[in-house]
Amino acid sequence: MKFLLFIILTNTISSVVMSQSYLPLESGNEWHMEFAGIFNKSGAAYSIIKVLEEKVEVNGLEYFQVQSTSFSNSEIADGFSITTYARLDTEGNIYGYEPKTSNKETLMYPGVAKIGTTWNSAQGNMKVVALDDTLKTPKKAYTNCLVVEVENQGMIMRSYAKKGIGLVGMEMNGQLMMFLDDYELK
Repeated sequence: MKFLLFIILTNTISSVVMSQSYLPLESGNEWHMEFAGIFNKSGAAYSIIKVLEEKVEVNGLEYFQVQSTSFSNSEIADGFSITTYARLDTEGNIYGYEPKTSNKETLMYPGVAKIGTTWNSAQGNMKVVALDDTLKTPKKAYTNCLVVEVENQGMIMRSYAKKGIGLVGMEMNGQLMMFLDDYELK
């Protein structure tokens, strides 16, 4: 169950991080996310999300490689990495897939976010639920956040993204799950 939750979480993180209007998809960008509360029992759980320098070409389309690596004191997630291929189309939509699990490209994030916009992705049924929400984290409060919600296997996950920064936090079933600790944009 923990491993399945980790896979869903990692896929959701990748989707939100790659929203071009809320974060530039550029080689070398990096975000450090800290897990919170019951999701960080060891006190040392975190995830690093990187847009790798090398792009790949698949079926004539160029993709960025986005790597999410999680670390903790547990054997389940320590150093576990997943790489997602992502591309931006001319309308600002982000498409992608995970080459190890699927060769089918899906919409990861629409180019224009409007409240109520829905789409199906590898993570489940996604929905934009807010464009100007606030997320309070142990580090700081982020205002004017885009909030995307996904329901998968009875869990409701909300991702908060801020323009110019990217993913700033996630909640699962109303509890803060992870938050932005630090980031570097190239």
